[in-house]
Amino acid sequence: MVTQWRWDQGRLAYFRFSNIVLVANALRRLDGIELRGDDPIRDHLMGITGLPFSPSHYKVWRNYKRVFSSSLLACEAEGRLAVSSICKHFVDSNDFLEQPDSYFIYVFRNFSYPHPAFEGYFETSVPIYPFSAIIKFLLSRTPRRQATTDDIFAYLIGNGVTGTENLDFYRCLKKSSHKSRGDEERQLREMMIFASQATFLKWFAKSLILDISNSDSEAFSDLTKSVQPNRRPKLSDSTEEFFQMSSICENAIQIPRIAERESPVEVEFTEGKRRRTTHLRAERSPALRKALFASLPSPYRCDMCQLIPKLKYDWVDNILEVHHLLPLSSPVFIENEGTSLQDVVAICPNCHKSVHVYYRNWLKENSIEDFPDKNTVTSVYNKAKSGVAK
Repeated sequence: MVTQWRWDQGRLAYFRFSNIVLVANALRRLDGIELRGDDPIRDHLMGITGLPFSPSHYKVWRNYKRVFSSSLLACEAEGRLAVSSICKHFVDSNDFLEQPDSYFIYVFRNFSYPHPAFEGYFETSVPIYPFSAIIKFLLSRTPRRQATTDDIFAYLIGNGVTGTENLDFYRCLKKSSHKSRGDEERQLREMMIFASQATFLKWFAKSLILDISNSDSEAFSDLTKSVQPNRRPKLSDSTEEFFQMSSICENAIQIPRIAERESPVEVEFTEGKRRRTTHLRAERSPALRKALFASLPSPYRCDMCQLIPKLKYDWVDNILEVHHLLPLSSPVFIENEGTSLQDVVAICPNCHKSVHVYYRNWLKENSIEDFPDKNTVTSVYNKAKSGVAK
């Protein structure tokens, strides 16, 4: 029998990394609270996250417990909310905030089927690690390291892969006739969109893309090692299984090293800060650049100074660059339709260098190291934009 790869579909906003951070902070404060009776966690969760947790006539825990468990944040134990060590790590350490990839790598290595988030959990001797299988499949595909949901059904699910096999196994996989049924395609698609928040993955044109250069052998090797499943025997008790799966003390997290993509001029704006470096690397993502300009009308125009390079320099095609409004290592936000481009803009090289100087000066004037949230940095960006002489 083919194992169904399950996800909590229709909840993409709650699996957005920025919201996972907020949810983790809320759940951490609610650890141990009695879940029976009236809706004991709704007001606190809504107050901290700003998320609706609809419908309001259903208890939050009843409707969203799969979200909390799938993201390895919390489960129910003896009628009470019990948070994982991963959830505590979000609050007690800056590791995940500075390097979100460390969180995603952990989920990729440990999330497995059968999963205690879903009904009918049972112990099995053959666990399946879907994220590891998908990334290994992408690593095995050349020269275009991308896959659609149809590819995953035909090559991985239809062939019963477990994610524990070596890359040669994936290179030799033959396409099966297996296709999705019912809501299986949507569940898989939203799982892939969740994964695309890792800096080395992108969701674009209904495909999950491994966004590393074919010539980047170091990143290839690191990523292969990083996504090896954390293999361990399944426990018969679903609650114990959840805590084993979400115990961050079990193994060290190895973050794949992606080749630097910044130009020498841009490196000066990092000032040695890991967050800045990650931001600049992310904005040099070929897949993200392709997605952004595919969404813009032609001819392309600088969002700040309104320069249309093609009109001024007839011999160039496009010299605009991708700028993240929020210069943190947070991944590109996701929405129901896939990757959202609301937090990136296309600007010319001069404006790009200048806006980073503006950011640096603003941070220095306000005696802070980084922007606290997207609203703040968007306001600062718009102030810089309004000061550009047109």
